[in-house]
Amino acid sequence: MKKTFILAVSLMIITGVLPLPAAVLKDISIDGRLKKTREKTVRQIIRYEEGDEIQPGDEETVRQRLIESGLFVSEDIKVDLGIDGEEAYLSLFLRDRFSLVPIPVYASGDGNPRGGLFLMDQNLFGTGNQFFFGGMFGETFRYTSLSYTDTKFAGSDWDLNGRFAWSANEDIITSIDGDEDLMAYDRTTLLGGAGARWNGEPWFINLGMDVGASDYEFLDDWVVFYQPELGAGYRKLHFGRFMSEGFMANAGYAYTRYSKDFDDSHTLSAGAVGQKLLGDRFQLALSGSGYSFEGEDIHSPGPSSAVIPEKVRALRNIQAGVQLNTVLWNFSWAYIALPLSYQLGYMDGVSADDELYHGPAAGLTLNLKKVAIPAVVLMYGWNMETSTGRFSFNIGMSH
Repeated sequence: MKKTFILAVSLMIITGVLPLPAAVLKDISIDGRLKKTREKTVRQIIRYEEGDEIQPGDEETVRQRLIESGLFVSEDIKVDLGIDGEEAYLSLFLRDRFSLVPIPVYASGDGNPRGGLFLMDQNLFGTGNQFFFGGMFGETFRYTSLSYTDTKFAGSDWDLNGRFAWSANEDIITSIDGDEDLMAYDRTTLLGGAGARWNGEPWFINLGMDVGASDYEFLDDWVVFYQPELGAGYRKLHFGRFMSEGFMANAGYAYTRYSKDFDDSHTLSAGAVGQKLLGDRFQLALSGSGYSFEGEDIHSPGPSSAVIPEKVRALRNIQAGVQLNTVLWNFSWAYIALPLSYQLGYMDGVSADDELYHGPAAGLTLNLKKVAIPAVVLMYGWNMETSTGRFSFNIGMSH
């Protein structure tokens, strides 16, 4: 009878019906090659302190949080949890990634060559805070921006962000095939903004406010505007050797008020992505997104599709896609993946009325293991409906 009871309790623990007994965390030791990241930053990332309760299996949660931060070499992260009765001891071995990175950028796919340099630090002074500054310049394109993000503000679950940008460009809106210019005008814009993000794991909330002024060539005076934004979402990912699997979803609303000449605008948007790992080197992803815009055509957004030209705009858009990512080469310093996708969408207004688009896209993704920057992505897409292609390049931002 006693053996039967023990077996039943063991099975309930294994299946999750009964939780494993928790112990009190007595010590957190952090070792490795941390030349920059502060111990306080590591503790904020793992969300554990001495005195907290912890149980077997939580060490994987700690490891996932360290990987997701992007500050450490993933392959070198080691997390050990030792439990002695009611006391627990957490040991971390970590290695910093290089975080202060100059990024040269060049783009010419739309016939307007431009280049520039951006300086990015994802771990400013070892705090995990983020700094970004730089610009791009061409004959009809001039842009510079500065932003700073305070992650885990004052030890909380809030990230705070401040940003400033200046641009002086020739804005062009084209037909869906990119062959016909529907609008072309010069515009200079000054923009400042602030934002906040609450990370509730897995839920999050985004708040933002931008204030700016634009000088359009067809107007006599500057137009002042402000734009509050509200968004919320869900993010639950598990990181494997190279890629992740899980589910992400978000929804948002933005309102823009202009001082004169333009009607107010409203934008509703939503999106979701599901990922599944098929072994170490393969990831299958299904995605869907859409938006609805009410306002002046000149301020409408564009579909974020690899098969649609960058300067296409729409009042309404809905799209879906399937993508297979395959790790082709794995080096000590990076790995290179091949993304293959097929995208299908529907758009209406501005660049095309009641238009269906679809087509394949392929490219290469460079993921640096020891440098804290987003993946470098080269992609080429082909729209089967219009028989036109698009080349795109981005490093966590589009150019």
